[in-house]
Order: sequence, then C-alpha cells, then structure tokens
Amino acid sequence: MLLEKNESSIRHIYQSIFKASLAFVAGDVEQVWRNIAEGLQIDGSNYELHMMLGDYYAGYNLQQAYLCYENALFYCNVEEDRVQIQAVIVVDNASKDKSVAWLKQQKDMKLLCNEENCGFPIGCNQGIRMAEKESDILLLNNDTIMTPNALFWLHMGLYENDQVGSTGSVSNYVANGQAVIENGKTEGEYFAFARKNNVPMENSYVNKASLVGFALLLKRCVLEKTGYLDERFSPGNFEDNDICLRIMLSGYRNVLCKNSFIIHWGSLPKCYDEREKIIKKTASLPWILGDINILLDLQRKGILNPECYENIKMYWEQLSDISLEVLKNIAYGKYSK
Repeated sequence: MLLEKNESSIRHIYQSIFKASLAFVAGDVEQVWRNIAEGLQIDGSNYELHMMLGDYYAGYNLQQAYLCYENALFYCNVEEDRVQIQAVIVVDNASKDKSVAWLKQQKDMKLLCNEENCGFPIGCNQGIRMAEKESDILLLNNDTIMTPNALFWLHMGLYENDQVGSTGSVSNYVANGQAVIENGKTEGEYFAFARKNNVPMENSYVNKASLVGFALLLKRCVLEKTGYLDERFSPGNFEDNDICLRIMLSGYRNVLCKNSFIIHWGSLPKCYDEREKIIKKTASLPWILGDINILLDLQRKGILNPECYENIKMYWEQLSDISLEVLKNIAYGKYSK
C-alpha cells in the first residue's frame, strides 16, 4: 500500500513538472507558478521543481532565482554539495546539560561557550560578530525545529526587493499574529503541515511593524546600518521589537513570510500580554520612541520622511509617548521645538 502511494506521488510530481514545462513554452507564467506549487506540496525536496522555480524568478528577480538554484543544488547533489548555510554558529549561554560536549564534537559549526548566561541579546551579538561579514543573519531560538524549505522561503522574502530588511516565520506558538496552527500537536503533524505550507504561495508576504525573534532573518547590509541588538534588553524580551522598529525607521520593511513555517515549542513570555509594560519599557529608553531630538536627527538625515511616517503611523501610538501629530510634523519638516 505504501509503495502504491509513493508511486502515485511520484506520478503526480512528474505530471506537475510536465504541465509546468508546457506552461513555460506557452508563456503562461501564472500556470507555471500553480503547477510548481502543486508539485512542491507533494515533495518539497524535488530539485527539478526548484530548478523550474528558479527559471520562473529569473525573468524579474535574479537574487531570488539564485536562491532557487541554490536550493535545487542542495537537494540534488552529493552530501558535500548540500551545504546551504555557510556557517552555523552556536552561542552557549552556560547551559547545564550535556549539550556543550555534543556541540564540541560537531565539525560543521562554530561554537562559543560563555561562562555565565549573558542573555539573548548579548549572545546573539556575539554570534553576529563571529559570522562572515557578507552573510545574512538568522537568529534562531534553541526551542525551535526547522522544517523543510522554511529557511529557503525566509531568504526568498528577504530578497523580494531592496526595501526588505528582515523576515520572520509563522509558527504554532508565537504572538504578533504569526501563529497559523494551534499549539499542542505532535511533531509529525507539524511537519505534515509544513510540507503543504512551505511552498510557492500567492500573497505570502505581510508587512509588520515588528517580528517575533524566535526565528528572525536579518539582511546584513541593513543590520550594519541599524546596529546590532540592544543589549540593554538583556536577559531578553523586546529586543526583537526594538531592532524591527529601527529597521523600519531606517527606511526598510519587516516582512512576515506566511509560507515559512517553523516549529516553536517554547512558552510565550508573560509580558507579551501586558501591553502597558511594553510601552513603558520601550518608551523610557533614550532612543527613537521617547526622544524628540533623535527623531529630529532622523528627519535631518532623510530617514524619517513622509513615506516612513505613512508606514509606521498605525503602530506609533501603541509604542510611544510622543503624539502622532508631532511625529507627522517632524516627518513632514514642519516641527520646530
């Protein structure tokens, strides 16, 4: 019975490849997209479909096309050629279990062991500094499980255009409107969901004021402009809100990729349900949210402009003591202190 099912799946995959090939010849790009998506829902690791997806993107976004071809290579060739991530960096914040001994045996990652728990923002910044200077940065919590093609679609979203500064995933256990399936299912059920979800999807990108940092992909060139995570948030919480707002105020977008599902086992911090504490903690810090002088400086530098104002106005009053009217006047060059 299992053999018959596999043979049926293979038959459907190659039907999708054949249909997509015909659609390419006919110039029907929408049908090409649909056929590739159908095939990847059956088998997200089929390298021929990823090659065709690259051909699809090659007509208008070479960066995304390259990512597709890279994924095809990952699924096609021998193990030595499947290195899709240039470097995995693990920062161990003084864990008490036996994980460090296991990590030291791994040959395909860089390891930094802290003698004490420095907290999430500091640990992330240590890892960022260890990474190659041209590499984009994926911040990934230790209570997550990557699913097939989740990172690929995060990367595709990051290079959808030059204005994207960060991308985040959907999950089972996460705030901020990023949960797409109820918590409490088995790992197998989540992987089954991911196989159907992590495929080409229409309207897969959603602009967000911030993204939850359990799985956050940052464009390196943008990160170098905004600065790294603010270590004043240590041991952790709100550093993801902070970096995303700095990304947005630097003229870039934070994008939720609905076709990137990552399993997240962790519990949500209590503070996520206490908006007043979020507002108080962020607005009291001496940076953009509570300091008019910094907003004026951003306006002089051309970062806080009318376009930026239109992008952030719907979120501003939830995050700052400074009135929306004052923000608008600064952005439009009408504010005089």
